[in-house]
Amino acid sequence: MRLAPRSLPGQMAAILALALLVSQSLNFGLLLQSRQKLQDASDDVAIGRFVAIVERSNSPSILRERLTSDRRRSRWDDRLTVTTEPLALQYDQRKVTTRRLQAALRDAGMQSENAIVAEGIYQSRRRDRHSPMLVFSAPLSEQEWLNFSQPLRPEPPLPWAALVGQTLVIYFALLAGVLFFARRMTKSLSRLTDAAQRIMTPDAPPALTPEGPDDIRALTTAFEDMRARIRRLFEEKDVMLGAIGHDLRTPLTSLRIRVESVDNDRLREGMIKSVEELSMMLDDILSLARNGHVDGEVERFDVAHLIADVMSEMAQHTDRLTVHNTGGPCTADGFPVLLKRAVRNLIDNGLRHGEHVTVAARCEENFVIISVEDDGPGVPDEDLPRIREAFVRGEQSRNRQTGGAGLGLALVDGVTQAHGGTLELKNRAEGGFCAVIRLPAAADRT
Repeated sequence: MRLAPRSLPGQMAAILALALLVSQSLNFGLLLQSRQKLQDASDDVAIGRFVAIVERSNSPSILRERLTSDRRRSRWDDRLTVTTEPLALQYDQRKVTTRRLQAALRDAGMQSENAIVAEGIYQSRRRDRHSPMLVFSAPLSEQEWLNFSQPLRPEPPLPWAALVGQTLVIYFALLAGVLFFARRMTKSLSRLTDAAQRIMTPDAPPALTPEGPDDIRALTTAFEDMRARIRRLFEEKDVMLGAIGHDLRTPLTSLRIRVESVDNDRLREGMIKSVEELSMMLDDILSLARNGHVDGEVERFDVAHLIADVMSEMAQHTDRLTVHNTGGPCTADGFPVLLKRAVRNLIDNGLRHGEHVTVAARCEENFVIISVEDDGPGVPDEDLPRIREAFVRGEQSRNRQTGGAGLGLALVDGVTQAHGGTLELKNRAEGGFCAVIRLPAAADRT
């Protein structure tokens, strides 16, 4: 299962979301870093105060006198004490802050190895209040420790709701703008894609007007120039093919007239057959050369009626043909004359290599499906991928009497593509060959 979006707007939205996630993650990291710096600065103030107190504590007697004096005139309460054991051992030690305290004491030329900093709960005697505190303990002598408690300001909780809300607001604000421009671009690209897919179909769209950003406008202009060049190439090819067809048919007609004067019946029939084969081969080659380019107006036709017309043209093979029409009316837009020739080629191919041919037409969702099946030997599996190519024949053992020049399926494929459809060629499980033409149904068919 593919989770990544495939459309241009979806990919742009995903990239935007990823970029915003990375940027907000960096912002969150910077926020945590700034909070830590503020905490470190507060700890440095407390460390400096404690080091100053230790520096003034030359002897326990002087310290006690100062403590008594300080308690009378300050708000320290019980924050500064002298004990026989370090109070900091009663709380959770802060190793990083301890190392910084030891470094500060060492820089001041005092004993620092056993100094400790811990974090605990401050309990005030004057008010029923509890708050976090830092507890500093440093040795004054082998028997006495100086302890100092520094209340900590409670850290405000991380603004998760504000961060998430800010991220969502920024994302949707940017997403609205990005999707607006993305849809504008994809609209022009969709028009180009549709025009490219239908460039040689009966319902090819008219010339596109350049719209959108300069890059898309330049692409649209280049596409229209390419389409005009293709159209001119086909027009020039049609003129050339018309001239070639006229120049070749004239000597073939003259040859046919001369052959009629041959006295030997057997020789005359053989020569006439050869001339007719040359004429049919010429028609096939010219038709193949015009594949993908059709002239005339697009017509709406009923596929069942089209197959009925083909059956009437092949009345001499009625006993070998079966027709099945399922469902209601199946209509399509295109060129019925070309499509009739394609169906006729498939039927001729089936009759040539099998004893019986079944033709069926049905509607399936938004498609019209025509299938032609025969009970012949089928086509070797290794030849199926290239059987529709020009001058490729499905069985090497087939000679001129059972096969043509190998152009029939190529012509059918070209006609199908000219109608915006597909041709599927496959062998039947029960034996025989099956060709399926799938065409877009008329837009407003009932």
